[in-house]
Amino acid sequence: MPPVDVGLTCTDCGHFNVAFQMYPPVSERDMDRQGEKRTQPVECSSCGASLADVLLTTKGQEREGPVSRSRNGLARTGLKRSSGKPRPKEGPLTPAEWHRRAFNRQRPRPGKPALCAVTEEPLNESVDEVHHPLEKRLLRARGLHRHVWDERNSMAVKKRIHDAHTSGSKRIPRECLPPGVWDFARSLGEYADWAVQRLEEDHPVTEGVPA
Repeated sequence: MPPVDVGLTCTDCGHFNVAFQMYPPVSERDMDRQGEKRTQPVECSSCGASLADVLLTTKGQEREGPVSRSRNGLARTGLKRSSGKPRPKEGPLTPAEWHRRAFNRQRPRPGKPALCAVTEEPLNESVDEVHHPLEKRLLRARGLHRHVWDERNSMAVKKRIHDAHTSGSKRIPRECLPPGVWDFARSLGEYADWAVQRLEEDHPVTEGVPA
Protein backbone atom coordinates (compact mmCIF):
# COMPACT_ATOMS: atom_id res chain seq x y z
CA MET A 1 0.00 0.00 0.00
CA PRO A 2 1.49 3.41 -0.97
CA PRO A 3 2.33 6.03 1.68
CA VAL A 4 -0.08 8.84 2.48
CA ASP A 5 0.92 12.50 2.15
CA VAL A 6 0.56 14.45 5.40
CA GLY A 7 0.76 18.22 5.34
CA LEU A 8 -0.94 21.59 5.59
CA THR A 9 -3.68 22.90 3.29
CA CYS A 10 -3.37 26.64 2.61
CA THR A 11 -6.57 28.42 3.63
CA ASP A 12 -5.93 31.18 1.07
CA CYS A 13 -5.32 29.28 -2.17
CA GLY A 14 -6.15 25.66 -1.25
CA HIS A 15 -2.70 24.30 -2.11
CA PHE A 16 -1.66 21.20 -0.13
CA ASN A 17 1.87 21.58 1.28
CA VAL A 18 3.38 18.14 1.93
CA ALA A 19 5.29 17.87 5.21
CA PHE A 20 6.03 14.13 5.30
CA GLN A 21 4.61 10.73 4.35
CA MET A 22 3.21 7.93 6.49
CA TYR A 23 2.00 4.43 5.74
CA PRO A 24 -1.69 3.73 6.46
CA PRO A 25 -3.60 3.41 8.60
CA VAL A 26 -2.93 6.98 9.75
CA SER A 27 -4.59 8.43 12.85
CA GLU A 28 -4.63 12.02 14.09
CA ARG A 29 -2.46 10.91 17.01
CA ASP A 30 0.10 9.44 14.60
CA MET A 31 0.20 12.70 12.62
CA ASP A 32 0.62 14.79 15.76
CA ARG A 33 3.46 12.60 17.06
CA GLN A 34 5.31 12.75 13.73
CA GLY A 35 4.62 16.47 13.42
CA GLU A 36 6.38 17.17 16.71
CA LYS A 37 9.54 15.52 15.38
CA ARG A 38 9.67 17.27 12.02
CA THR A 39 10.01 20.81 10.72
CA GLN A 40 6.77 21.83 9.05
CA PRO A 41 6.41 24.38 6.22
CA VAL A 42 5.61 27.82 7.64
CA GLU A 43 4.51 29.37 4.33
CA CYS A 44 2.46 28.01 1.44
CA SER A 45 4.85 27.01 -1.33
CA SER A 46 2.35 28.24 -3.92
CA CYS A 47 1.05 31.61 -2.70
CA GLY A 48 3.30 32.36 0.30
CA ALA A 49 0.50 32.72 2.84
CA SER A 50 1.28 31.87 6.47
CA LEU A 51 0.51 28.32 7.62
CA ALA A 52 1.01 29.11 11.32
CA ASP A 53 -2.61 28.38 12.28
CA VAL A 54 -3.15 25.38 9.99
CA LEU A 55 -3.37 21.85 11.38
CA LEU A 56 -1.77 18.75 9.90
CA THR A 57 -4.05 16.62 7.75
CA THR A 58 -3.83 13.91 5.12
CA LYS A 59 -4.23 15.02 1.53
CA GLY A 60 -7.84 15.54 0.53
CA GLN A 61 -9.13 15.39 4.11
CA GLU A 62 -10.18 18.07 6.59
CA ARG A 63 -9.64 17.84 10.33
CA GLU A 64 -12.60 18.96 12.41
CA GLY A 65 -13.23 19.29 16.12
CA PRO A 66 -10.63 19.30 18.91
CA VAL A 67 -7.05 18.26 18.24
CA SER A 68 -4.49 16.88 20.63
CA ARG A 69 -2.35 19.49 22.37
CA SER A 70 1.17 19.52 23.70
CA ARG A 71 1.92 20.59 27.27
CA ASN A 72 2.24 24.25 26.30
CA GLY A 73 -1.21 24.20 24.69
CA LEU A 74 -0.03 24.44 21.10
CA ALA A 75 -1.44 22.12 18.47
CA ARG A 76 1.07 19.37 17.75
CA THR A 77 2.12 20.52 14.28
CA GLY A 78 5.81 21.10 14.94
CA LEU A 79 5.44 24.84 14.40
CA LYS A 80 7.11 27.34 16.69
CA ARG A 81 5.08 29.74 18.80
CA SER A 82 4.51 33.04 16.99
CA SER A 83 6.57 35.99 18.21
CA GLY A 84 3.39 38.08 18.20
CA LYS A 85 4.99 40.80 16.04
CA PRO A 86 2.55 41.66 13.23
CA ARG A 87 3.82 41.59 9.65
CA PRO A 88 3.43 44.88 7.75
CA LYS A 89 0.43 45.03 5.44
CA GLU A 90 1.24 43.50 2.08
CA GLY A 91 -0.29 44.05 -1.32
CA PRO A 92 -1.45 45.18 -3.74
CA LEU A 93 -3.42 41.91 -3.97
CA THR A 94 -4.19 39.26 -1.38
CA PRO A 95 -2.23 35.99 -1.75
CA ALA A 96 -5.39 34.24 -2.99
CA GLU A 97 -6.08 36.93 -5.61
CA TRP A 98 -2.43 36.87 -6.74
CA HIS A 99 -2.54 33.08 -7.09
CA ARG A 100 -5.85 33.09 -8.97
CA ARG A 101 -4.84 35.84 -11.40
CA ALA A 102 -1.60 34.08 -12.33
CA PHE A 103 -3.52 30.95 -13.34
CA ASN A 104 -6.24 32.92 -15.14
CA ARG A 105 -3.68 34.88 -17.14
CA GLN A 106 -2.18 31.65 -18.46
CA ARG A 107 -5.41 30.07 -19.69
CA PRO A 108 -5.44 29.74 -23.51
CA ARG A 109 -9.14 30.60 -23.35
CA PRO A 110 -11.84 30.80 -20.65
CA GLY A 111 -12.79 27.45 -19.17
CA LYS A 112 -9.54 25.77 -20.21
CA PRO A 113 -6.73 24.80 -17.80
CA ALA A 114 -3.86 27.25 -17.43
CA LEU A 115 -0.64 26.22 -19.15
CA CYS A 116 2.76 26.07 -17.46
CA ALA A 117 4.86 29.14 -18.33
CA VAL A 118 7.89 26.88 -18.84
CA THR A 119 6.69 23.60 -20.38
CA GLU A 120 3.20 24.63 -21.61
CA GLU A 121 1.69 21.57 -19.90
CA PRO A 122 -1.82 21.89 -18.41
CA LEU A 123 -1.72 22.93 -14.75
CA ASN A 124 -3.68 21.65 -11.75
CA GLU A 125 -4.44 24.67 -9.54
CA SER A 126 -4.59 22.60 -6.34
CA VAL A 127 -1.23 20.91 -6.96
CA ASP A 128 0.90 23.16 -9.16
CA GLU A 129 2.36 26.44 -7.98
CA VAL A 130 2.89 30.13 -8.69
CA HIS A 131 6.47 31.34 -8.83
CA HIS A 132 7.70 34.74 -7.59
CA PRO A 133 10.44 35.56 -10.16
CA LEU A 134 11.64 38.21 -7.71
CA GLU A 135 11.48 36.36 -4.40
CA LYS A 136 9.06 37.65 -1.81
CA ARG A 137 11.62 37.26 0.99
CA LEU A 138 13.91 39.68 -0.86
CA LEU A 139 11.11 42.20 -1.30
CA ARG A 140 10.22 41.96 2.38
CA ALA A 141 13.85 42.36 3.43
CA ARG A 142 13.93 45.71 1.60
CA GLY A 143 10.66 46.92 3.05
CA LEU A 144 8.80 46.51 -0.24
CA HIS A 145 5.79 44.91 1.43
CA ARG A 146 3.21 46.62 -0.76
CA HIS A 147 4.82 44.98 -3.80
CA VAL A 148 4.94 41.38 -2.49
CA TRP A 149 1.69 40.33 -4.17
CA ASP A 150 1.98 42.27 -7.44
CA GLU A 151 0.42 40.30 -10.30
CA ARG A 152 3.29 41.21 -12.65
CA ASN A 153 5.70 39.29 -10.41
CA SER A 154 4.03 35.92 -10.90
CA MET A 155 4.06 32.91 -13.22
CA ALA A 156 2.20 29.63 -12.78
CA VAL A 157 4.38 26.54 -13.28
CA LYS A 158 4.37 22.80 -12.68
CA LYS A 159 5.27 21.90 -9.10
CA ARG A 160 8.36 19.95 -10.20
CA ILE A 161 9.60 23.02 -12.09
CA HIS A 162 9.13 25.24 -9.04
CA ASP A 163 10.78 22.69 -6.73
CA ALA A 164 13.79 22.39 -9.05
CA HIS A 165 14.16 26.17 -9.22
CA THR A 166 13.91 26.81 -5.48
CA SER A 167 16.35 23.98 -4.71
CA GLY A 168 18.79 25.40 -7.26
CA SER A 169 19.06 22.13 -9.18
CA LYS A 170 17.43 23.54 -12.34
CA ARG A 171 16.65 27.24 -12.60
CA ILE A 172 13.71 28.60 -14.58
CA PRO A 173 15.17 30.05 -17.81
CA ARG A 174 15.09 33.80 -18.32
CA GLU A 175 13.32 33.45 -21.67
CA CYS A 176 10.31 31.92 -19.89
CA LEU A 177 9.73 34.95 -17.65
CA PRO A 178 6.59 36.95 -18.50
CA PRO A 179 7.26 40.43 -19.95
CA GLY A 180 5.44 42.06 -17.05
CA VAL A 181 8.05 40.95 -14.53
CA TRP A 182 10.63 43.28 -16.10
CA ASP A 183 8.16 46.16 -15.91
CA PHE A 184 7.60 45.24 -12.27
CA ALA A 185 11.33 45.25 -11.51
CA ARG A 186 11.85 48.64 -13.16
CA SER A 187 8.94 50.13 -11.19
CA LEU A 188 10.69 49.61 -7.84
CA GLY A 189 12.32 53.04 -7.73
CA GLU A 190 15.70 53.03 -5.99
CA TYR A 191 15.66 49.21 -6.07
CA ALA A 192 15.03 48.93 -9.82
CA ASP A 193 18.64 48.22 -10.83
CA TRP A 194 19.00 45.66 -8.05
CA ALA A 195 15.72 43.98 -9.04
CA VAL A 196 16.69 43.62 -12.71
CA GLN A 197 20.11 42.26 -11.77
CA ARG A 198 18.58 39.77 -9.35
CA LEU A 199 16.12 38.51 -11.96
CA GLU A 200 19.01 37.93 -14.36
CA GLU A 201 21.08 36.13 -11.70
CA ASP A 202 18.23 33.84 -10.63
CA HIS A 203 17.03 33.06 -14.17
CA PRO A 204 20.00 32.29 -16.45
CA VAL A 205 19.66 32.26 -20.24
CA THR A 206 21.83 29.18 -20.79
CA GLU A 207 20.06 26.80 -18.40
CA GLY A 208 17.58 25.46 -20.93
CA VAL A 209 13.96 24.52 -20.40
CA PRO A 210 13.49 22.00 -17.53
CA ALA A 211 11.97 18.63 -18.40
